[in-house]
Amino acid sequence: MFRMKEDLKRELDLHALKEIYEYMIRRSTKTPFEAICKEPVCDWVIKAIVRKMGTYWIVKKYVRSHNCIVDGFRTHFRKTSSVIIAELMAPKVNWNGHIICPLNIIEDMRGEHGIQVLYTKAWITTQNAEHRVFGKPLESFQLMPSYLYML
Repeated sequence: MFRMKEDLKRELDLHALKEIYEYMIRRSTKTPFEAICKEPVCDWVIKAIVRKMGTYWIVKKYVRSHNCIVDGFRTHFRKTSSVIIAELMAPKVNWNGHIICPLNIIEDMRGEHGIQVLYTKAWITTQNAEHRVFGKPLESFQLMPSYLYML
């Protein structure tokens, strides 16, 4: 059971990253959600719906096993979003007193998850991870008057 569709998608992304596969969304509307494996011969599927007058997404069908063969080329160039990578890298943002840089993200994703990340996506990930940890700059500036008042 998931509170929002975004939570369902986030868990799917993290699971796909961990289990080394790719999926595609077949259908996603206000009430049903369906994702399948990117390989046409694979039987993996997840279907979820939101109850009438409800806000929770309930998984109705989930086939766990993948019967597809993923070759080495596809494992290195799997698709994952910068938001998911930022979630994984957020604990390392203030690593040893230094802000993490895009090259560190590229190395970590290649070493820990076996994924090739382009520099642009790694740079966007640093921005997302910093916003996740420190908040957005605009929000910080809005807090300045209250801090100055306290001084």
